[in-house]
Amino acid sequence: MGKWSTYRKRGCAQSSAGLQPPPAPLLQLNDEAVQGFAQGNNDTGGSFYLESSIDEGINWAPEMDQLWAPFTLWGDRTDFLQKWLRMKETGNGTAYEGDSPWSDILDLII
Repeated sequence: MGKWSTYRKRGCAQSSAGLQPPPAPLLQLNDEAVQGFAQGNNDTGGSFYLESSIDEGINWAPEMDQLWAPFTLWGDRTDFLQKWLRMKETGNGTAYEGDSPWSDILDLII
C-alpha cells in the first residue's frame, strides 16, 4: 500500500504532524578528538552532518555525515586543522522532523 493511501486509511494528513526539529547537537574538542553529542531523545534512523569552513564561516562545505548515535567521533583534531566546524542533526521522522539548528562553531584555526 502506498504512503499516501496509508495515511488516508488512518484518517490523517501526515504521518508526522506536530513533530519538532531535534535540538542543536554539541560539538567539542576532547583531548585531540573532535566529538559530537546528541542533545535530545533517541533519534535512531536520523543523521548527523558535519560542515567545515576555511573563511571564518562565510562559506561552508560538507565534510562528512554519520547515522545518529548519542555520541559520534568525527576524527582527530589533525584531520581538521585550519578549519571551522559545525554540525547538525536531521530527524528520523518519528522522534523529530527536519533539521536541528547548527551547533556552536568549533574553531580549529591554529
